[in-house]
Amino acid sequence: MTKIITTIGPASQDLATLTFFRQHSVQIARLNFSHNSAEWHIETGRRCRAVGFELMADLAGPKILLGFLSTDKTTINTGDTIIIEKQDPNHTYPYLQQDLQVLPCQFHIEKFAKPGQPVLIDDGKISCEVTKVSNQQVYCQVNHGGVVKSNKGVNMPLSDIDIDFLVDRDREFLSQVLPAIRPEYVAPSFVKTTKDLEKLNTFIRQILEENQISDYFPKICTKIEMAEAVQPENLESIIQASDIIMIARGDLALETLPNHIKVPFYQEKIKLLCQKHKKPFIVATQILETMTDNPVPTRAEMSDLYRAVCLDKADFVMLSGESAGGKFPTKCVQIMHDMINLSDNFNETIVNN
Repeated sequence: MTKIITTIGPASQDLATLTFFRQHSVQIARLNFSHNSAEWHIETGRRCRAVGFELMADLAGPKILLGFLSTDKTTINTGDTIIIEKQDPNHTYPYLQQDLQVLPCQFHIEKFAKPGQPVLIDDGKISCEVTKVSNQQVYCQVNHGGVVKSNKGVNMPLSDIDIDFLVDRDREFLSQVLPAIRPEYVAPSFVKTTKDLEKLNTFIRQILEENQISDYFPKICTKIEMAEAVQPENLESIIQASDIIMIARGDLALETLPNHIKVPFYQEKIKLLCQKHKKPFIVATQILETMTDNPVPTRAEMSDLYRAVCLDKADFVMLSGESAGGKFPTKCVQIMHDMINLSDNFNETIVNN
């Protein structure tokens, strides 16, 4: 039977909500290392453990992010040209350079940007195309504008971006969190090949040896979200080298071209390979996205949940922002719980109704 993974955040860290989750098919509490401090994750992990959850430490990974903007009402319009640069502490962003808005980035993307490459901001809500790179600045034509907010993700699907797979934040958090709460799962982000998994396993062994821990090693939950990872020469070997697979559809939709279109096909392919190798798998990202702000799901979301639970028979379905910061975390879990219970008697239900 399918179980639920809930991401824990401000909307769900209280005892009453955690208890409700545990009573309604939630098995794993996900701690998202992209947010909060290591101390917060340790404290929250202990609270979740006391309620009866297994824990998943989800690594931030080498994600490119925008920097800090002085206002969350920064708007870029379709047709504009903008400039993206490595954030300079001497500037307050956005600022104008020859009437062009300049946005900050936490990474030197000018090292890898080339004219003609797409740049997607905030899960693709804003799309741009690189027109030129000059003086360590990336000039972009805005194909679809919108409101830009601080620290939102940046995807460059046609760029060969060389960032260390284990970023400093992940190393620091793992070093503190693993010995303290021993999560059952560690979920690496932006895995490209099994070499990334080997690097992670080596680092985990190092942490455990330094803390003289010999009776524990976490299961590796590999997130499939990169174009390289779904290539035939990589995908099956990654699945075989993992304990569990997460179909991380958010970044997968942005890192593969054409954007969004191939995700359901990859979901099916990954599912079949997981079943072939008897590996459990998770369907994740935006299953009940609109319920972050609304008390009811869309029909499309219910169909997506139905596919994951009833047709794909996923081992887990996962809530991200819906449970971490949304307005209706318990309603989201209740809907998933009800679908899971209905699917358990699926054939009988269809026949009798």
